[in-house]
Amino acid sequence: MKKLLFPLALLFSIACFAHKPNPVINEKVLKAFNESFADAKNVSWYESGKVISARFECNGIDTQIRYDKNGNVLQTIRYYTEKELPPFIQTKVKEQYKDKEVFGVTELTSGSYLYYYVVLHDDKNWLNVQADPYGNLNLYSKMKKG
Repeated sequence: MKKLLFPLALLFSIACFAHKPNPVINEKVLKAFNESFADAKNVSWYESGKVISARFECNGIDTQIRYDKNGNVLQTIRYYTEKELPPFIQTKVKEQYKDKEVFGVTELTSGSYLYYYVVLHDDKNWLNVQADPYGNLNLYSKMKKG
């Protein structure tokens, strides 16, 4: 019986500490979120220091938004495929990296800046390219496939 009790107690302890309830989100943040994202699905909230984050799906795109305690947007991050990339940026990437395939895109907006981080690949390499809204592209890393 003692041999069975210890593993059960251990399992119960792990389960209790592994479950973190959603933080209590203040009314300002909830109001700001609901006004902007009424059609959001699968919303998860996180809190870290003075930043409150929501991760959700909006129009089929995985999205994160970060607020301060007053409900002001600090940053948005969206993860999507090539077809959601603005046509101008998509064209610039295809012109400069003709033989590469787009694997995925991360769009980062914060304050007055917007950047697209495009992951490209071919048979031998992975490339990470940063694009701004003006079509300027910057290759910031290249890795060989294993």
